[in-house]
Amino acid sequence: MRSRVLPLVLAAAFSSLLVGCDSGSDGPPGSSTEVVTLPDNLCDRLLSVVSPEWQLTESDHESSSDSSTATATCTLEGDRQGAVDLTATVTAFGTDDDATGALGDACDDINTSGGTTFKRYDDGCEATYSGPGEARGAYALPSDKAVLDLTMKSTGPFGAAVPAELAQVSLALVTEPLGS
Repeated sequence: MRSRVLPLVLAAAFSSLLVGCDSGSDGPPGSSTEVVTLPDNLCDRLLSVVSPEWQLTESDHESSSDSSTATATCTLEGDRQGAVDLTATVTAFGTDDDATGALGDACDDINTSGGTTFKRYDDGCEATYSGPGEARGAYALPSDKAVLDLTMKSTGPFGAAVPAELAQVSLALVTEPLGS
């Protein structure tokens, strides 16, 4: 009799553990398909994190969405003893798996785009190019199930500061959710 009770007790304990671990979704991890709503004007957020020393202003912005993705883009331009451009694109997906796949694709694209240096991380990648004033990066935005693609160029004497600025901007954008 004791041998029949123990399996029942263990089964009851195991099922209560499973109930306690319910994540609230009906599918496996990464299967939620809700796409976040990205800001109508990504430039507002970008201008709040880029250094004012670059003297950038909004040139263009756009946002769109459908049932599986949402995209927001921003282009900032300025003149700091030479032309300065900063372009950001955020694409949000319905699942973590789709976002992870898109990040891999973006990093593959950056890696094959002719950069002189390329670094891949668990949560993104970065490249610099032959001119000292150009850098590009792709970064995971896990809370938004999104990918951030940033490109910055400067033709002026401050071009060597572009990779550091790109890193600062990406860090600021990655640390707070963009979507709602």
